[in-house]
Amino acid sequence: MSKKIILSYSTLADLKKWKHSWINKMLGLPKKEFEFLKEGKEIHKVLLGHMAGVQPDERIMKREANGGDFQLPKLEVYEKVDFDPDTKKYFDVDDKYSMVTFVDGLNLTESFILEVKTSSKAWTPGMYRDLMQRKIYSIAFPGMKRSFLVSSGRDQTLPGWEHSIKVFSMQNSEKDREEAMRWIKEGIAVLEKGDFDPDEKELAFISSKFNKCWYVGCRWCEA
Repeated sequence: MSKKIILSYSTLADLKKWKHSWINKMLGLPKKEFEFLKEGKEIHKVLLGHMAGVQPDERIMKREANGGDFQLPKLEVYEKVDFDPDTKKYFDVDDKYSMVTFVDGLNLTESFILEVKTSSKAWTPGMYRDLMQRKIYSIAFPGMKRSFLVSSGRDQTLPGWEHSIKVFSMQNSEKDREEAMRWIKEGIAVLEKGDFDPDEKELAFISSKFNKCWYVGCRWCEA
């Protein structure tokens, strides 16, 4: 494993959006700490702690007890720290590359993977169905039959935040795994080509302040 080049979903997603991100990664540049990412981490702790039964949240408990069909999935394994080894899994792509994944939670008894997402815009079942991250996880954990998404609003200080929580579930399929592997290999093809300087199209894209990469000190995005 140590002799292979280890890739992740976020690395390949960045590469597909900004070719030059690979140069920044190789230079060891840090990524920016956005406020919405900090908010998301705090909500992850709340939701995962509740679903694992280690720190039940009163707001969620009340919603679950109010009748209806709202009930969060139960977790046996969950992310307790960033890059938690308990939720880490590798899989080989080919003789040169491997992927590393970190899921938010697992229930081994019920055979499902769980992902938490926070957003100012509500997630939909279609968005989760198309999420490549979900499909990649289904390769890493081939024994997991289903995937769950638990999404919520980004500001848990708002009154009624618990009512923004949505739960989606879908079966993992061979089609998902095939699509994910194609996506991974498309990213590897960019790496193998070795041309990471942004072309005119990419330079035009990052000319907008909303489309700049997240690396601190990027010589193109912070020029």
